[in-house]
Amino acid sequence: MKTKKLKKWYTLAQILLCVTPIMFYIQVSYKLIGSQMDLQALLQQDPAVAISFLVAIINPFVAYQLQYFKKQIETKDTNIVIFSLMILMVAQMLLGNIFYVCVLGFLAFQTYRLYKSSWTRTQVFETIRHAWSYMIPNVAIMALSILCFYASMQIM
Repeated sequence: MKTKKLKKWYTLAQILLCVTPIMFYIQVSYKLIGSQMDLQALLQQDPAVAISFLVAIINPFVAYQLQYFKKQIETKDTNIVIFSLMILMVAQMLLGNIFYVCVLGFLAFQTYRLYKSSWTRTQVFETIRHAWSYMIPNVAIMALSILCFYASMQIM
């Protein structure tokens, strides 16, 4: 029963993450209505909009990872899920998405609370060693987040 509730929270977070590009498009559309430019010209003219575009596009990939985490929860492999959620939280911090940091933190807390994951020093190293096969998408998301963070620091 509790697993169903946790999966609903994961699904809600997926929906929120997938809505981000749509919200970005609506925001940019309002900006384009007042000007005589198209989307490509706006992206070339304003680097902040281009970075925001990349940030918005990363979030559906995070949603895809959450779908994978729901499957991992079924196998009770929650240490990897919590570790991966922490990595995604850092990526969202780099992107400046405080709302999604809170959402992912809530999911990590709920997963930890439900399954009472234990974290001894040996288990942390074992989780990291075992998780590398699952971490390639997380590393790609983190790399794109670092790139966006660096680019946003350069334009400021």
